[in-house]
Amino acid sequence: FPVTISRHNCLAYERSQHLASHEGAAMISSAPAKRPLFLNLQKIKTLTQLRRALKHNKREIAKELGAGGHIDPTKSHLNYSLTGLSTSLELMEHVHQVITSYKNRLKRAIRHDAVVAVEVVFSVSAAKADIDLKKYFNDCFAWSLVEFAPASPLSADVHHDEANPHLHVIFLCVTDSRLIASQVAGNKRAYRDWE
Repeated sequence: FPVTISRHNCLAYERSQHLASHEGAAMISSAPAKRPLFLNLQKIKTLTQLRRALKHNKREIAKELGAGGHIDPTKSHLNYSLTGLSTSLELMEHVHQVITSYKNRLKRAIRHDAVVAVEVVFSVSAAKADIDLKKYFNDCFAWSLVEFAPASPLSADVHHDEANPHLHVIFLCVTDSRLIASQVAGNKRAYRDWE
């Protein structure tokens, strides 16, 4: 994996990678038969959706764990975070502080249709054994910090307890003075131009 972070080489493990669109999310993948690596971008419009995403990423939803769920709790100890705050409650408290600051500064509420956060998922096929996963996910996180600036990362969680190893990065798209989702992830055409 290249150390230099750029649009063209961040995910350039294979020359055959191309950009596709799937269910409204930007996705980078290799030839359809292999699909070893991909990036998925999802806009989060409500605080309820954000709380649920954070709870999933922090493994706080009991229903997802165990026999009825898709998460293997015997592998959850392999998961780790690349950011500081450790619970969804702590993260949501931070979000509420930022939103309160926004409301106080601008003397208005956030638009009802505003995108409050963006979640980016970097995934690797379990069959892709020739990748240093720790380095790959660290590099993807570093790349996302550059590409999704000025949004601030709320959480970055690596999961090894599902079918394929993956990294969830959630960026807050509200600052104390403006909404920045359109600047951060509003132009999906730009993702198509990466190929």
